[in-house]
Amino acid sequence: MAMPTKIMVIRHAEKPDDKHKGVTSHGDEDNESLIVRGWQRAGALTVLFDPTIGSLQNAALAVPKAIYASDPKKASEADDDDDKKGSKSKRPLQTITPLAERLGIKDKVKVKFAKGDEKHMVESVLAESGVVLISWQHQKIPDIAKHIVGSNPPTKPIPTKWPGDRFDIVWVFTPPAMGLRPGPAATLERGREHRSVVKVMAGRMLPSADARSRMATPAGIEPATNSLEGCCSIQLSYGAVDHI
Repeated sequence: MAMPTKIMVIRHAEKPDDKHKGVTSHGDEDNESLIVRGWQRAGALTVLFDPTIGSLQNAALAVPKAIYASDPKKASEADDDDDKKGSKSKRPLQTITPLAERLGIKDKVKVKFAKGDEKHMVESVLAESGVVLISWQHQKIPDIAKHIVGSNPPTKPIPTKWPGDRFDIVWVFTPPAMGLRPGPAATLERGREHRSVVKVMAGRMLPSADARSRMATPAGIEPATNSLEGCCSIQLSYGAVDHI
């Protein structure tokens, strides 16, 4: 039976606030789009997940073979209330579009599922083969994690909320490689001083009693990326993590 070798989950990049307006890729003002810094992050994520030179920053990461993003078209009745299905936000899709273009899979990005339909989205993800990347609204990422680990959550509980001011976190789910038997399992790691990356090791497999679950985490500073205007650069941090 097909199953992913790794699932990586990110929040969409930076969104509009009182000081920064959202813009489309063509520069048109749009409150449902990323701000300029968000577009910068979207560009920087291309080298985080598919470096031009050298290897990935850490063995926890991998080049995705399939990418999922929430569908902004299924939002006719959406008002971005957490309890409602659908969202008008284009940001999850915009965040991964530069990476999908780089990988040559832009037309294959899975946008069938809307915010609020995480259960069916995860069912589709778990039927994939290889590495999967999910870009989603932060309010629903803990729900995605719960659907991935199923009825056997990690000993250290998965956080129930994604920090509202954080756009630089990656959650990684990896099926244990040794001593497998049916059933979901997971172990959880959290970033040091809340400055780094939350990581999860999980899957539809359970390690035997003598198998140790191990998880690597992205570390260091992401390469600087040119701004949309080519006039400046930014560095986006994905730091080391400690066990909790």
